[in-house]
Amino acid sequence: MVPAAPAAPSAPAILPDLYLGSETAPVTIYEYASFTCSHCAAFHRDVFPKLKAEYIDTGKVRFIAREFPLDPLSAAGFMLARCDDESKWYPIVDMLYKTQEGWA
Repeated sequence: MVPAAPAAPSAPAILPDLYLGSETAPVTIYEYASFTCSHCAAFHRDVFPKLKAEYIDTGKVRFIAREFPLDPLSAAGFMLARCDDESKWYPIVDMLYKTQEGWA
């Protein structure tokens, strides 16, 4: 009996960018963040609301957050955020940062 040839490895899946703001905004900001990073949480808590109100919501900036997990716990958080539809990603991210001290 001849063994079957191994299956060819599939190409890695690339997660789509999830963004806030207008696709035609003149400026795009990319954030690379980890849910367990205290600095990322401080940015999200203290700076992001003003950035969103003054630049994202007014069409001046498109904001793209990308996962950069520093540990398995952060990776699990990002997987959780990606489990639901795309419209809930940013609310889940917001909840995880606001409760970071309790779970991280």
